Amino acid sequence: MKMKNIAILILLVTLSPACRKSEPLSPNTVIKLEQCYQQASGTETINLCFDGVMSDSRCPINANCVWQGIALVNFTFSANNHSESFTLATNNAMKPYNTDTVLQGYKIQLINLYPYPGEVGSEVKAEVKISKQ
Repeated sequence: MKMKNIAILILLVTLSPACRKSEPLSPNTVIKLEQCYQQASGTETINLCFDGVMSDSRCPINANCVWQGIALVNFTFSANNHSESFTLATNNAMKPYNTDTVLQGYKIQLINLYPYPGEVGSEVKAEVKISKQ
């Protein structure tokens, strides 16, 4: 029984940093996501999770490319007890993907994806702007 309680405690401590909580959502909150972002606003709690990179064809640093390329990034957003998965792009060059979307009254915009191709030693992060509509 004691071992079970210790295992549960270790699991909770391990998982708790996965969501970042902060102050109430400002009109244009910009965040860099490695995993998930959680925000409580009144009676509503929103979660935005960076699920991974679907593809990245952006032109590498110090390369001469015909076009800038595009990265497609997968996210999951939940609010009002409803969850949706979606994909955003680093630019609007590849339809049907866009750089932003509106879900459940929140606008979510992909600002950038790090690291840029050719950069070394950086954790993969998605920079997003989220605002209540």
